Amino acid sequence: MSSKLDELLDKIIATGEEIKNEFSPDDIKHKKIVQKGLLLHRQNLISNIKSVNHTISAQVQDVTSAFVKLDLDFPLLSRCSCPEASWCRHRMAVFFTVFQRAGSVSQWVKEWKGEIADSKVPLKASDLTSLHPSLKKASDLLQKKDLIHQTPDEWYEYFLSVLAEVDKEGWMRNLLMLDMNLQALYRKMMKDAPIEREWKPLYQLYICVFLYETLYEWLDEAEQHSSSIFSFILDELYDAVYQMSVTAMPFAFDPFIQFLKERSIQWTSKEGQFIEGMDLYRILWFFLFTKKKWRDEEKKRLQSFSKLSEAEFIGLLHMLLLLEETEEFITLSRQKTTTLFRYCEHWLYYFFQHDHPEKAVLVLSSCLPYLPSYLKEIKGDYERSEFSRWFLQLIDPKYMKDHKPRMYKQLLLALIPYSYYPLSRFLFDQQDYREWVELQQWLGYEIGEIEYLGLKDLVKTHPEFGLPLYHDAVESYIRNRNRDSYKQAVKILKKLRSLYKKQKKIEDWDRYLEYILDDTKRLRAFHEECRKGKLINAKNE
Repeated sequence: MSSKLDELLDKIIATGEEIKNEFSPDDIKHKKIVQKGLLLHRQNLISNIKSVNHTISAQVQDVTSAFVKLDLDFPLLSRCSCPEASWCRHRMAVFFTVFQRAGSVSQWVKEWKGEIADSKVPLKASDLTSLHPSLKKASDLLQKKDLIHQTPDEWYEYFLSVLAEVDKEGWMRNLLMLDMNLQALYRKMMKDAPIEREWKPLYQLYICVFLYETLYEWLDEAEQHSSSIFSFILDELYDAVYQMSVTAMPFAFDPFIQFLKERSIQWTSKEGQFIEGMDLYRILWFFLFTKKKWRDEEKKRLQSFSKLSEAEFIGLLHMLLLLEETEEFITLSRQKTTTLFRYCEHWLYYFFQHDHPEKAVLVLSSCLPYLPSYLKEIKGDYERSEFSRWFLQLIDPKYMKDHKPRMYKQLLLALIPYSYYPLSRFLFDQQDYREWVELQQWLGYEIGEIEYLGLKDLVKTHPEFGLPLYHDAVESYIRNRNRDSYKQAVKILKKLRSLYKKQKKIEDWDRYLEYILDDTKRLRAFHEECRKGKLINAKNE
């Protein structure tokens, strides 16, 4: 097995070299393909990756889904379902996603651009330190100690000095590369992190807050928005905050925490605040600003406004949740249900993930009555399906089944037909077999799929519940009026005969078969298939 894996990795690396040689960083078209493919890869829009021999198949979620087959033997002959005949961004995205299992995508891009020197050239000490953030010169390490004696304002001043070297106009002209540029800037700043273990997450947190504020201002000025870039910042921020929340913080952190708390309060009053800004706000107040006094003060501050902005509305709801003021939360949440749906992802995800499921249930109970009407407001069947799938992914099904089965069932029913599979599984597991059968009949799925979803197991112990579904299947096949469908109908009739016998209702079977044969007396081909299947003879016997 390992030899096959090694062979596949070698093929991937060889594919990378061939693509690198075929594409020129000086060619504008090639450059755009690499940039767009890299963006799709970094946004994690590649799924359903499968490997057969030396062919990799995958789906790329772009404006419309594209299906790619990457040929590792002949990469340039790889195929994509998009209109582009030659190599496209989708093929490039799948290549990057696969390549990251064999090597570094960032290094591949740098080598392709010619930014990495020939490895055979002897490296200086300064070159070594640039290859990895953990490699530092002694003089640099000595300077790190000064960071822990600085103030939050001095940290911000340092960040601003680093930012001053950035070509803001160039970055904003090429938003496709903004994500990569931002990550490079983040890594550059992290190289100067304090060497003390407890200070490093705080420094990382400050960088993330600074970069969010900077990016927010830039994108707001340009009237642009890019969730993928903010998601990188939020991921890094979450990592830092979580590390800080599980260890005791030294008293020296107090002015730094106070500084962040005051900045977070300012975010709720910004016009046109991005959703990601309130995610950042809520993460900090959930993990870091945990003193009840602070949360009470923030709640009273927000309640003092005669008219709440969207950000202030969400901030107040967040404080009510954290302070466990249930009734107040429910009352306020009913005022702006559409806004609640836009921001519920954070609450459902974090409360379920961090052992506060009762708060997640509170959010869900506030959303649930308005879910059907909100779903109707979404234009397009595909968009409604995507919303339903996204919403259900935020829910912990095990907790809901064990502790709130009725609410979970209401949720699934509110999202029908897009929640068919989880609802079908839930009803089956709860042994609500009658409702399970009614669901299958209502949606009219093929009998083969219904058998796969549990019908085969059900009829072993409760054959009576299988009869209506098999009856429907027989009638459906007969209505198709072709030889193949008649053959399938006969197969189902044989299963029905077994089920009737299992229940010792052979007389009911005889009456049912007689009815079917009489109703189809003009369908000679069907009767012929019945004779071949010995159904008619069996009846006569």
